Amino acid sequence: VQFIIGEVCSRATIPLAEFTNSHGVIHIVTVATNPQVTVDEKGTTRPFTFRVCLVDPLQGVVAARFAYENLSVRRVFAIYEQDNPYSQNLAEAFMNTSKDLGSDYSSGLGYPPGTDDFSNVLKKIDFVKPDLIYLPTTYDVVNNFLRQAREHGIQVPFLGSDGWDSPELDLKLAAGSYITTHYWMGDPRPELLEFRDTFGAHFQDEQGKPIIPDVFAALSYDGANLLLNAITDAGTADAEAVRSTLERIEFHGLTGTIHFDPQHNPIKPAVILAVTPDGFVFQGLVKP
Repeated sequence: VQFIIGEVCSRATIPLAEFTNSHGVIHIVTVATNPQVTVDEKGTTRPFTFRVCLVDPLQGVVAARFAYENLSVRRVFAIYEQDNPYSQNLAEAFMNTSKDLGSDYSSGLGYPPGTDDFSNVLKKIDFVKPDLIYLPTTYDVVNNFLRQAREHGIQVPFLGSDGWDSPELDLKLAAGSYITTHYWMGDPRPELLEFRDTFGAHFQDEQGKPIIPDVFAALSYDGANLLLNAITDAGTADAEAVRSTLERIEFHGLTGTIHFDPQHNPIKPAVILAVTPDGFVFQGLVKP
């Protein structure tokens, strides 16, 4: 094997990256967002691993800038899952950036993994009285948390991460919130319209309706095409030549134009979406 694309979750991708780099195999990461995917425990860049998705801290930085500059909120509170690197990294970046920007209040509270009853967290929110709550986690936890928060009478806006970006998100509960993500399915660019049409022609739901490609599909498509472009530009399938090409490539993908920083993370803006009862609405792009 000369090239590998994947895995999905960071917990599986990090040990895979260790293996691929020890064997000189080009490794394209599509949706694993943990910083340690592309760097080792000493902080040294893994030479053969490249990522097309936004890294966790960058999303947290973008979320904080959007809250401060676009929503003009000054009291922010982050809720995160303890012992979950994804949730913790995002929350930490959000809180630190909010403080650096000059927020009047920026703090957070962690909850134990597997928590179903968030009553203690909601009491803390009552005490803090934030203008906005940052909740970087997955849609299933979001649905449960928002249901309890709304029943508790909490109506302040929420700001989420790409873990919210799912057809399973309860739009009625999440309406009025915002999320950071990598891609918007409603983007009118011709290349995205062609991608959605082609994807829908290949994949249909149980009723035979075309499936709209989600962020996982778009990033995976970009990852595969990034690799193919690098091989073509290098003029060879030699791993060292492809690696060198990737480090200086400028790739125009569905999720943005990608070139890489020294840690092989993509330099590109994040997408901001507003949540409405009818779906997501594009708000803009925010650079880190």
